[in-house]
Amino acid sequence: MTSTIHRLLYTLSLMMLTLSAPAQKQQDFAGRYMQLYAEGSSLTCQTVSPTMMQKMLQLTPAHTDDATHEALKRLKSIRLVTQSHPDDAKQAYDNALTLAHNNPARYRLQKEQDNKKIFARTKGKHIIEVVLISLNDHRFNLVDLTGIMPKDFVDSLIK
Repeated sequence: MTSTIHRLLYTLSLMMLTLSAPAQKQQDFAGRYMQLYAEGSSLTCQTVSPTMMQKMLQLTPAHTDDATHEALKRLKSIRLVTQSHPDDAKQAYDNALTLAHNNPARYRLQKEQDNKKIFARTKGKHIIEVVLISLNDHRFNLVDLTGIMPKDFVDSLIK
């Protein structure tokens, strides 16, 4: 009987590992966007690593409010996708909005103003990803923030 229980526990453990592996490898919005639309385009993607984030925190000006500084400390990464070619910027913007709208269970529109839209992905009570999509002067920008952020941080991004 003991060996039956051990085999059952072993099988359950393997199942849990198999099920949790895909969840740990989820792409962020910028990664998925680049996978779908970057080939053959002039899109660029730059990533700010956790090490660089630490350096940025050391350089944060003294006049930064506490909420912004606290939010920056909780960020895991920042990815910036840009399309500066004027003829392709509108299509890049439309593609980003389509990707967000096609994933409503994952990304929810939080704020919008003119050609700026902020989508957020939540887990429980926490925001774990914020995506700012904008089109200004024929230039497309997508800023993807991952980490654990307070909800009032989203309000400050639209400004």
